[in-house]
Amino acid sequence: MKKKKLLYQSDFSLAKTGFGRAAKALLSYLYKTGKYDIIHYSCGLPYAHPEFERTPWKTIGSLPNNPQELQELNKDPNIARLASYGAHYLDKVVQDEKPDVYIAVQDIWGIDFAIDKKWFDKITSVLWTTLDSLPILPSAVEKAPKIKNYLSIAAFLTPTVISTTTSSSVVWIYCEAKSTIVEFAK
Repeated sequence: MKKKKLLYQSDFSLAKTGFGRAAKALLSYLYKTGKYDIIHYSCGLPYAHPEFERTPWKTIGSLPNNPQELQELNKDPNIARLASYGAHYLDKVVQDEKPDVYIAVQDIWGIDFAIDKKWFDKITSVLWTTLDSLPILPSAVEKAPKIKNYLSIAAFLTPTVISTTTSSSVVWIYCEAKSTIVEFAK
């Protein structure tokens, strides 16, 4: 049986960030199942960073290796920010890797550029974003109808907040911070 190809976009799985730790936990689990061909598209690192060899799955960075190309991107702070989150190479990675599933895990401003890509609704795409303060950013709510698989976990999402911001395509998960930590630690 052919393995499903999974493209996972987030912080590098060995980064000491919340997104990095989540990537390490989830990708390690999926890798051990033997069911997936995993490509980790790592935000904020060069395309062929030497640390990527430490992971058992294929890892690709979101930024150019070429210093001149990176310098050109950095001329515009907005383009540089989006490139760091993955916008610069995302279409190329999708075209080259041809994933069956695309999962992006990041703050909404670091993944919302993927929603309008031509391929986004042609493969199984999942956005998992952190909505960790009120008011919820308008783009997180406005773009929700375009996302078939949209996940968010936040302790402040009370039933009142959920009822005023929910759409049929969003899964809002209300949880207590302590129980979230316990669940991830198991």
